[in-house]
Amino acid sequence: MRIVALLKEVPDTGTRPDIANGRIVEETIKWVANPYDEYAVEAAVQLKEKLGADTEVVLVTIGKERARKTMEKILAMGPDRGLLIWDDALEGADAHAIAVVLQKVIDSLGGCDLILAGQQGVDFNNAQTPLLLAERAGWPHVQLATGLDIDAAARTATVTSEIEGGAAKVQVQLPAVITTQKGLNEPRYPSLKDIMAVKKKPLDRKSLADLGLDAAAVAPRVALQSIVPPPPKQAGRIAEGAAGVPDLIAFLKSEAGVL
Repeated sequence: MRIVALLKEVPDTGTRPDIANGRIVEETIKWVANPYDEYAVEAAVQLKEKLGADTEVVLVTIGKERARKTMEKILAMGPDRGLLIWDDALEGADAHAIAVVLQKVIDSLGGCDLILAGQQGVDFNNAQTPLLLAERAGWPHVQLATGLDIDAAARTATVTSEIEGGAAKVQVQLPAVITTQKGLNEPRYPSLKDIMAVKKKPLDRKSLADLGLDAAAVAPRVALQSIVPPPPKQAGRIAEGAAGVPDLIAFLKSEAGVL
């Protein structure tokens, strides 16, 4: 069985990005692995440990060369090898373009049995790429998994997902695309031995041409026009005691417009 775990490099949510000329200044950002993707990688590694050595976990990232360091950190969690995809034509790529590339990646691997991905990236929070990939591949797709079990002999996946007021358990035929969320597992911290072992794991890089694609095939259908920072917060106003009530009412009527 071959499991593909998707990994996206995203800005650390603990840092405030700089914005200039309607774009995020990438050079000043601390880049990290998308947290939701770590649940997907952990699930893939746990399945490999359960299903045996015949199961291969391939970590796939679409990103610039700097993503290699992030991939190496995640490879220490247990995936067998990594594949980094980048081409300058992918600058500004939308979810559709990424799904086109990922489908070609799966083809280049000779297919796979399961694709695991985080429910969304914490940068733009689109949550679209796994759905579009499943649609293009013609595979079933289950979102927001909090439980996952594979029957390799029957080639089925049983997935538990949170729904409003409870949980839903569904069974899908493999190959399938499943997105993961908090609650599915607890991503492991790699040991020093696991970290050192990354040096022996293949981490290949491919371009669009290697996948049989060109710039026209990944032309975005959604164009990001501009990014602007939120307006600065205004200083607060305090109405003290009974004497401040008239001023407060006047403010709510004339300035806030809520009365």
